[in-house]
Amino acid sequence: MDLRLKKIDKYIMKKFIVTFFIALLLIIGIVIIFDISEKVDDFVEKKAPLHAIIFDYYVNFVPYFMNMFSPLFVFITVIFFTSQLPQDDVPLHALRPADRPAVSRLESVGDPSGEHRPGEVRSAVHEGEPKGAQF
Repeated sequence: MDLRLKKIDKYIMKKFIVTFFIALLLIIGIVIIFDISEKVDDFVEKKAPLHAIIFDYYVNFVPYFMNMFSPLFVFITVIFFTSQLPQDDVPLHALRPADRPAVSRLESVGDPSGEHRPGEVRSAVHEGEPKGAQF
């Protein structure tokens, strides 16, 4: 079994990871801006030094929120990434396995035993089952 990544796998992983980190930076940036705007009065009242605000508060604040919001980042990334995939220059037919034609893959769908001859077209309705939609 060959476990090396193909070119299309590398492309998809790269696009996903880049989209993930862009979503991460954008949302964390927005969270930091809102947090600063809410706490600026407290910082001024208590005369907190800028060094302490940045390196004591926000250095701990950012990893905490990144960890807490990581499922949201993955969800946003998946939605955005999959919506952008068809608009990219990559043809989606490149995602199918090159060693099996589409007809061959369709023939084996729904046949767990694999007892069919290549080229044989199987009916979606098997013998003994009523025809028509069943809900």
